[in-house]
Amino acid sequence: MSALITALIFAISEQTVNNLLDDIVISLETNTQNYQIPDQSFELDLAAIVNFDFTEIYLEKLKITGYQATMISPDSIDLDIESLNLKVSFQYKYELNGLIDKGTGLLEIINTTISTTALSSSQKTVKFSPLNTKVKVHDILIEVNKPDSKNQNWVFAFLKPELKDLISDQVKSIINSGIEAIDLGDMYTSFNNSDLAFNYSLSHPLTITDQMLKGESLGIFIQESNPNYNPPIPKPVDAVITEIEGIQFVASDYVLNSLSYAAFISGLLNFTITNSNLPQDLPFGLTTTTVGLIIPELIVEYGLGKPVNFSCNFVEPPFMNFVDNNEWSAQIKALGYMECEIFVDNEVALKLGVSVIGDARLYLEEWKIKGTINELKVDKVEVISATIDVNTDDVKDFINSSLETYIKTINDNALKNGIEIPDFGKFDLKDSKVKTGTGFLYLLINPSLSFTLEDLINFLG
Repeated sequence: MSALITALIFAISEQTVNNLLDDIVISLETNTQNYQIPDQSFELDLAAIVNFDFTEIYLEKLKITGYQATMISPDSIDLDIESLNLKVSFQYKYELNGLIDKGTGLLEIINTTISTTALSSSQKTVKFSPLNTKVKVHDILIEVNKPDSKNQNWVFAFLKPELKDLISDQVKSIINSGIEAIDLGDMYTSFNNSDLAFNYSLSHPLTITDQMLKGESLGIFIQESNPNYNPPIPKPVDAVITEIEGIQFVASDYVLNSLSYAAFISGLLNFTITNSNLPQDLPFGLTTTTVGLIIPELIVEYGLGKPVNFSCNFVEPPFMNFVDNNEWSAQIKALGYMECEIFVDNEVALKLGVSVIGDARLYLEEWKIKGTINELKVDKVEVISATIDVNTDDVKDFINSSLETYIKTINDNALKNGIEIPDFGKFDLKDSKVKTGTGFLYLLINPSLSFTLEDLINFLG
């Protein structure tokens, strides 16, 4: 593309980040009891080398207080945790000069403080890098027991400095890995079995204020085999995000029309209907006899029972636009023009120009798309060439009666009950709504998050 455009804008408020942080902490504190931690082993030099093995490690308690995420202009987010406390139980075994001792124990980590900065570190994607991560373990308590002998706590007292460093390093590594995992990569998605892709890489670097993080994205569908073009469609409207709440998206109808254009030049909008691709349970085929009920001139010209094929190609990409709507719903209008040919015995019997218009109102409920297709109909039919005379009004009425049945089926069976939108991991996006203005769609999401320690570990890879 010769010039960068912005067709998609997204933003997340500082308050929403902290709300999600609340969800994470509550989920972790609630769901981590009896979580098993992998076995640990290390050596300690106490004049002689002591080998320690810790097994059956279980997290019994986790408490996090005084946490806060703060957005810092122009490119970073600070995270501070005043106090992290946890308690784990374990089995231990250590070996010193050939002598082996083993038993059970409890480890309590007290008043660990954490601070770090997530720095936006890419011009083209959403990616963060950790900066100045600090972890301080103020104190740890270790109490061990041996069922068959005296306590060996004096041995483990030597471990406190070593364990403080080990715990600090591991917590720091977890935090840094978590920040580095915030990486959307090339922000480019290919679609299987098509020549289409969606490029939503940043058109400008992320901007961060004291209230929100905002990103401006290309938001363009492209033909993957020929991606470097400017589609001949209207440029995106100038749209801004002014509200400071939730997660917000503003999408220009440029996004829709870039999809329409990419599908058009890829040939995905063209279709052919023959007897071979009709449903097997259809009680009739495409012949001059059946199609002749609508166009009787086919029977006169070609006789009964001759095979008939249909082929339709859009002459130009269909155009779609978002319409101004004061309600929390999306109003979308569309129009297109295609040429359709009717073949009999591989001869073009009729070539028609068909104008199509559509109108729909959609809304979100419980993260489902609901609404109504108000109109999808053929507006005009014209004869381009023909070997027969034909009444275009009859053709138009037949197509529209078929479309009415099709629309009613979609409205009653799909849009009335709602079309499920794919989930995004552990995020609950049911508190969401959408509306349209002239040339753009606005989506507001107030997300919640349910997270476990195992989810966190899987996320960190």
